Amino acid sequence: MRIPSHLHLAKVALLLTCLLLAAPAAADDVVHVVDSSLEYGDDPSLGDEITYTIEVEHPAGTELDLTLPPDGSRWSEINRQIETTTSGDQSTTQATLRYAIFRPGPTTGPPAQLLLDAQPTGVEAPRKDLLVAAVTDEETTLGLPRSPWQLWSQHRTLTWYALGAVGFGLLAIGGALFLRRRRHAHARAFEPPPHVIALDALERLAENLPTAREEFKPFYFELSYVLRRYLGQRFDFPGAELTTTEMVSTLREVDPSEVSVDDVTRWLRACDRVKFAGYIPGARRAENDLERAMDFVESTIPRPEPESPDAPDAEESP
Repeated sequence: MRIPSHLHLAKVALLLTCLLLAAPAAADDVVHVVDSSLEYGDDPSLGDEITYTIEVEHPAGTELDLTLPPDGSRWSEINRQIETTTSGDQSTTQATLRYAIFRPGPTTGPPAQLLLDAQPTGVEAPRKDLLVAAVTDEETTLGLPRSPWQLWSQHRTLTWYALGAVGFGLLAIGGALFLRRRRHAHARAFEPPPHVIALDALERLAENLPTAREEFKPFYFELSYVLRRYLGQRFDFPGAELTTTEMVSTLREVDPSEVSVDDVTRWLRACDRVKFAGYIPGARRAENDLERAMDFVESTIPRPEPESPDAPDAEESP
């Protein structure tokens, strides 16, 4: 059986009526501003205070928030008090705010937005106009300007304190640098000479000669580094940081009687073949290269200069 269309319309109208009856009343129907006032003395001027009061009624059990700005273009908030009292099914919220005036001219009392249970109500408190007078009238002339503050003082106490602090700081820095140099000099005085350090490192390598294929490359890296470092310390150049070509060029400037550059060159090239070309020399060759490195170090140890036969004997009595 088909329901006539006019019955559908009747049902829709009945449903809308029920929804309207069940909907809560609008906020502006339940929120009412009882009073709002702006209190101040006669002819308010700079430094005076004004008091803004607003009283609002709303249903009991609801929370009313008054969103009030803390200050404005001519006044600044000093204090505020908000109290709510309930009687039966009605609550009354009263807010009292005190402001200080800091700028003359026409102004308007602060706007107040009312929120019922955190929702806007659409109700605003009426705003009040106020004219703030200047401190002086038009006929009063301004006095002479104040003298500027003295920013620089001729008193020398702070200056001497500052100079003393700077001097103390310089002395502390100088003392720290002096102690640091002294420690380094003390350490160098007890540091073994380069040939002793090199021979000690080579002897440790002799205790761990490579026997497996994968051990030769790190062995030759360490062997080459020890001799490069020694030659650099012995003849005063960064031996561990130079390439073989750069190192050979530097050694050629050394006295030929102190080092055989050709022998060192052949030895360095042999190490480079193992380090970079993948050459595996064998255990016997590694032992020979280690012995040659020791020979290079021992042959370049500084020798004491012989005393001249013509030099006077220090122990002879005059």
